[in-house]
Amino acid sequence: IKMLGQLAPLVMVLWARYAFQVGVTALTVWPRRGNALFTTGKLKLQMLRGLSLLSMSALAFLSLRVMPVGEFTAIIMLTPLLITFLAAVVLGEHVSVLRWVLLVAGLVCAVVVIRPQSETAGGHLDWAMLLPLLLVLAGAAFHTLSSRLARSEDPNTTHVYTGLVR
Repeated sequence: IKMLGQLAPLVMVLWARYAFQVGVTALTVWPRRGNALFTTGKLKLQMLRGLSLLSMSALAFLSLRVMPVGEFTAIIMLTPLLITFLAAVVLGEHVSVLRWVLLVAGLVCAVVVIRPQSETAGGHLDWAMLLPLLLVLAGAAFHTLSSRLARSEDPNTTHVYTGLVR
């Protein structure tokens, strides 16, 4: 991502990535499914899922342009913690007491690794850290929407709409 970001504009890299996805999906799935491939009962959720993945990609590219890979990775590792929280709160899935304890422990450990107030980490919460934090939110939204759509939508349809939105 760091190399591609230096070679081409972000919009071009994202467009090429998703145009390839839609093209390959259309060539492989459309002949079997026909126009039913585009039939969805949850268009708004499909679009929101696609926008959240587009946001994730753009935020990852932008983050890696302005911050070290190690800090970026430590911050985005918060995504599974937020997904677990949203699975319980939004999707109504059961999360055991042990998982809640592990979720809190993971959050504490992430703060220790990121060290936003440490002198070695710059001594302050840098604005660049907001980009991967937004990526964490977009990632959690993407995965929560994926889980919700999987209950009623064909996965191929969801895949196509995700690529079309981007």
